[in-house]
Amino acid sequence: MLPNWIGIGPPRAGTTTLWEILRHHPDIYLPVSKETHFFGIKESVSVVGRRGITFPGLNASEKARYEINFFSSYKGQKSIGEITPGYIYYDMAPVEIARLLGDNVKFLVTLRHPVKRAYSQYMFNVRNLLETSSFEETMTAESSARRSIDVNYLYSSLYANHINEYFRLFPKENFFFTVFETDICQNIEKTIRKILTFLEVDHSLSFNPKLKLNRTLLPQINYFEKEGKAEISKPDTGETYSYDVLPDTIVFLTGWPDWDKIINHPSENCKKTLLRIKNNLKKELDPDLEANLMKKFFVGNIKTLEDLIKVDLSIWYANLM
Repeated sequence: MLPNWIGIGPPRAGTTTLWEILRHHPDIYLPVSKETHFFGIKESVSVVGRRGITFPGLNASEKARYEINFFSSYKGQKSIGEITPGYIYYDMAPVEIARLLGDNVKFLVTLRHPVKRAYSQYMFNVRNLLETSSFEETMTAESSARRSIDVNYLYSSLYANHINEYFRLFPKENFFFTVFETDICQNIEKTIRKILTFLEVDHSLSFNPKLKLNRTLLPQINYFEKEGKAEISKPDTGETYSYDVLPDTIVFLTGWPDWDKIINHPSENCKKTLLRIKNNLKKELDPDLEANLMKKFFVGNIKTLEDLIKVDLSIWYANLM
């Protein structure tokens, strides 16, 4: 069996909470792995680019691979889904979904204040040692194409652009939109029941609306607190490891969640870089920067989105007027 609905994201907008709640419903099947990343990106690529990496139309063998890898545990549930937040901005995802699943498939879309969502994604990467620049630097560089296509903070928050591509291939009534700030954070129980109705499964069952999940198991790193040592603590067990640090070398975590994968990273600027990461972890989103980014990149896009999906999103920009 193949899915009859897909959660397309975007990242850092409540998709993990929805996945955790919905996967416990007896009439809903979701893969054990929340994100399959099957559509719009080659299997061999591990880092998702700002532009979806395309491959030819899905054939029978790829369809079988999708079904075997992610839906082989299906046991007759009425509703079959999968949730991969990147699908909203992988350029070829809507085309490939249409080719494999047809135009009757349904979609769940969770929308969040675009700058706050981008900042949450940025901080996720900072905590995972994937980002060393400031948030303002990354947004400015991305807007002027000076960043790698693997970075998509701005691009993935331009929701109207991406939803319009889906609307070219699928009827609008196939989409259910939620707003993170109101539907997920304030009215999760009511929202879940609406989603269950949309998915045509029993919406009267009791469930735990307090599953706010995305509890990220991140390394707690104290780089320079001991002379000649770097410490890495595993948050799931509390176990701490210490590693020798040579004068021109710093132990650098390169795998997640493969805690034991480390390398000695020789670089003159390594200590400076790691200290910058550590300092970035403490920073809140600056309100003035948030307002400036909203005005520069997002207000017009939000208003276009409102016209597309017929949802009032003024909660995101009302204070700017």
